[in-house]
Amino acid sequence: MKLCIFDLDKTILRINSSFHYYIYLYNNRILPFSSLFKLFKYYIKYQFFNLSPKELHNVVFNRFLKGKYLNIISDYVDTYLEKYLSKSFYLPAVLKMQSAINRKDHVILLSNSPDFLVKKIAEVLKINDYRASTYIVDAKNRLLNIEKVIDGVEKKKIALKIAGKMNIKKENIEVYSDCIWDLPLFDIANKKVAVNPTKKLLKHALKNNWEII
Repeated sequence: MKLCIFDLDKTILRINSSFHYYIYLYNNRILPFSSLFKLFKYYIKYQFFNLSPKELHNVVFNRFLKGKYLNIISDYVDTYLEKYLSKSFYLPAVLKMQSAINRKDHVILLSNSPDFLVKKIAEVLKINDYRASTYIVDAKNRLLNIEKVIDGVEKKKIALKIAGKMNIKKENIEVYSDCIWDLPLFDIANKKVAVNPTKKLLKHALKNNWEII
């Protein structure tokens, strides 16, 4: 049995699901108009100016989500996915994932995106094992703080723990991701697949003769 680890955003999906979902919330008047421009600003910093996924997550949470009711933020997930999910899959990665499932390999989805969003996507993909960023809420179910952000370092810890429990060696670990920030995760794998990679990851993948899809 192999351990096949997939990132979600820009890997299984062609989009960043968090960013796309927040725009959907804005369109449904859950987030104010003023937040949209700020959101774009931080996303551009993430895409082009070396803002890390963890830093982006912290900024977005503290500026736009903290204090809001979790149920209001998450209640739109089903309608959002119904409208957009089928159009957002990146087929080469999905086929790799389905092949691993058919082989009865252990497939896990590791994502920096919020748990309430990733959980629903994992259900559609029929992936039973996933990890995503989680939050702490107060007694009134208002978002209070970030519990854990699943960045590249955290993904590596999770993957090593699962591999250890299942007695899966490095030669049987595969990692699929688009992002240079997941290099710590790539380090534990024998098969490294750059999926629709960013420029930095593409350069690294070409230099090291990784598979690119």
